[in-house]
Order: sequence, then structure tokens, then C-alpha cells
Amino acid sequence: MSLHETRQPVRSIIGPALGLAMILAAVSTGAGLRLGRAHDEGPLDDGSWTSVANGDRVQRLLRVDDTIWSATDGGGILRWSMETGEHRQFLAPQNGLRSNVVNDLARLPDGSIWAATDRGLAQWDDAGDRFINLTPTESPGMPARRVTALLASGDGALWVGFSQEWDPNLPHPTTGEPGAFAPGGLARYRPADDSWSDVFQATIVTDFQSSGFLDIPSDNVTRLAYGSDGLLWFGSKPYQMWDQTACDPCEPEDGAWIQVGGGLAAYDGET
Repeated sequence: MSLHETRQPVRSIIGPALGLAMILAAVSTGAGLRLGRAHDEGPLDDGSWTSVANGDRVQRLLRVDDTIWSATDGGGILRWSMETGEHRQFLAPQNGLRSNVVNDLARLPDGSIWAATDRGLAQWDDAGDRFINLTPTESPGMPARRVTALLASGDGALWVGFSQEWDPNLPHPTTGEPGAFAPGGLARYRPADDSWSDVFQATIVTDFQSSGFLDIPSDNVTRLAYGSDGLLWFGSKPYQMWDQTACDPCEPEDGAWIQVGGGLAAYDGET
């Protein structure tokens, strides 16, 4: 099993989904204050926090029958009825989300809806009328906290893409002092038994003949998709790696964080 880079050009496609995103953004622009309080018209509860945010920066749309779920940057999730025009906004913390930065949405074959947020993976709980969150602390085996991309597979599993984030308490990979970029990567999650498998993170391999990435070309995943060839396609952007090659010899603290990797890859181990 391996991942292969490709240098094929990527074309931009403008279609109905983009048009709908623009409509939703236009409708919600400036209305975030009203949306944030749509289900909380009374006074705020004493001793609790309630966030109020605009949902006008649409990052991803998910259509389920006549309902549009909209993932936004800083405005949580909006649920829109195309039939009636009614809408509702879900925010952190009052609706269960841990972050109002929502990067992607996906729906599994069992009908469950999942959200990729900057502070975990969230599942919509219809009975509880709120989102339930998963983080590495709550779901052992989850490789990172910042979730950036989702893709449902036909077997009921969920491919989950992550990205790096700065952790002031994480030991530095060379000096051991507090402060380093926590890894991101890619993993497969099975909700049926809350298990993680097929975890991939960027590792540079260099030998006397060539150099490259052992698996994925970056820890910062931007998009996941299945191709007509049946492969799992992986989009990424450069990630932060500690480098000490700029000086020789180097003390541990003489290196620097640099951006490396990124690009398009395909997983040929998918069944």
C-alpha cells in the first residue's frame, strides 16, 4: 500500500453548489446576530456563556433531501430548509460544538451527519438536539484534534483528514522544550465500535538514490474524494517541519520551522 503523487493540472469548476453557497452567504450576511439567538429569545442564563456569530463565510455544503447543512468559518453550522426557508444556527458552546470554525461536513450511509471542526470531530445527535464531540482524549487512537476534511465510505466508515496546530505544551522534537507543532494526518474512523485505523502522517525518507515521502505528502489535509478509478484522493497544503540543515554543525536550538510537502496523492490500498 502506498500513496502516489500526481502532477496533473486541476481545473476550477463553478456550478450549482457554488451558486447556492453564494446565496446562503448573501442571505446570512449581517444576520448572524439574529441567527445566533433564534432559539434563545429570553435572557441569558446566569453563569453560562452563549456565543453569537455570523454564518456568512461558507466553507462547505451538505444536502440531505430538502435540507442544506452549511459549514462556516466562525459561524458554526447553519441548517436551511429549501422547502420552507426556515433556518437554524448551531454554535459553540450552546449547541454542543467545541468550535465555531467548521471545515467540512459528511453523511454516512446510516444517515448520521458529521462535522469537521478546529476542536474535534462532531456528530449530530437528533434525539439530543445537539452535537456530540470526539477528541483524542475522548476517542483513543484519534491522531489529532483539528479536523479539516471528511469523506464517507460505503462500508460505514469515515475518512478523517487533520491539520497541524501549535501546542505550547508539546515537547519540541529536537530540544525537548515545551512548544511544537502537533501532527495532523489522515485516518479511518469506524463509529460502530469507536475505532481508528489506517493512520497516515507525513514522513520524509532520504537515501542515496532519491528522497520523498513515505506515505502522505503533508500533515495538513485540505480535501478528500473518491475518484472514478476507485482510489481515495488526498489534497493537502505544506506543513511545518523542524529543519537543521541550514547550518553544519548545528546546536539543537539552531534549526527552524519550515514549510515542506503538500500536493495531491492517491491511496491504492482502498477496497
